[in-house]
Amino acid sequence: MSEPKETVGRIAVAFQIPSAIVVLFRSVVQCFAAYILLPKGSLSIQPDMSSQCSHLDEVRDVSPKTDGCEECLKMGDEWVHLRMCLLCGHVGCCDSSKNKHATRHYGNTGHPLMRSIETGEDWGWCYVDELEIAV
Repeated sequence: MSEPKETVGRIAVAFQIPSAIVVLFRSVVQCFAAYILLPKGSLSIQPDMSSQCSHLDEVRDVSPKTDGCEECLKMGDEWVHLRMCLLCGHVGCCDSSKNKHATRHYGNTGHPLMRSIETGEDWGWCYVDELEIAV
């Protein structure tokens, strides 16, 4: 009988699975194996309260003020992606854009929360806590 590692390797080649996926799969299997071998009740998972945004109570019911980056529209410039402030509705360009107006808005106003307003994206960011937030 062949070793499990060899079997996974043959399956990966047969189905043309990228090596990064194979490595990830092997890691998951190792973690699961370690978990089931632990004595019952020895693992306790507690939420890490230090990694939760402390500004979510500041979110307001806002709508985008403009159809594009406010400042870029005024300047006649372009942007890559759009972000909306969750406190006032200001629309700014992302940090991949040359002007980074969403981050500048945070710096100028202290408004810590923004969200992506790109189609199909449902994430936000807290600048102060440097954490992604669910929106």
